[in-house]
Amino acid sequence: MQPAIRGFLLLAGAGVAGTLGVVLGDRQLERRTAEIEAALQSEHATQPAIVASRDLTAGDRLESGNVSLREIPLTYLPTTSLVEADWSSYADAELRESVAAGRPITPSQLRRDESVRLAELLETGDRAISLPLMGASSLSGFLYPADRIDLMLTYRDEGSRRTVPLLNDIPVLAVGSDLLETTQATAVSDRDITLAVSPIEAATITQAQAMGEIAVALRGELDDLPVDDFLIDAQHLQLTQKQAPAQQNTVEVIVGDRQ
Repeated sequence: MQPAIRGFLLLAGAGVAGTLGVVLGDRQLERRTAEIEAALQSEHATQPAIVASRDLTAGDRLESGNVSLREIPLTYLPTTSLVEADWSSYADAELRESVAAGRPITPSQLRRDESVRLAELLETGDRAISLPLMGASSLSGFLYPADRIDLMLTYRDEGSRRTVPLLNDIPVLAVGSDLLETTQATAVSDRDITLAVSPIEAATITQAQAMGEIAVALRGELDDLPVDDFLIDAQHLQLTQKQAPAQQNTVEVIVGDRQ
């Protein structure tokens, strides 16, 4: 065989081998990718959710151009994330905080409007219960939705009135019928507040209302400290007054150069 023909055949063979290598490599890569995706899908079930298609900032409104529907593993998907069926209810809603591209959008990130139902504010497992604020005039004008409060119960036992802590660090869902964040305080002395509690806490409040009067104490915004159990009654108040140091009025007398 002539050297020129032999060289041509070798070159052609190398080209075919290279092409086959690339094809087989691509197929192997595709097969491996499919295996990885199948493994992920089997380990992590997904659900389509509405996500930000680009970085969004507070004040932006949800539009078809800045959101998209994406499969998200349930492990990383908040339970309240918006899904396709929610779009008609939340289209054009205004964001109250920034959302990074690709992140699911939840109702809590959107500004509420008058059509928002109370049930939408409840987390899974919580219950809403209303509590009258009659007599709590000291909080009139200072209570807002999203504040947190402590509840105290005053009841009668063996002829004596006693006050004990009932529940601590309870979030306020609504003041009267107001679910919105307002810039003006709402007078609540003759209105109800609605709280988010567990079923047991709801039963506790119901029983306490039958036993006596419930008072509300407003917590500081950053205060998450627990409250120790205590009992206050007339005897305790009298003892406290007796233990208080009496203030004595003294008069300084100066005689000559001596005090």
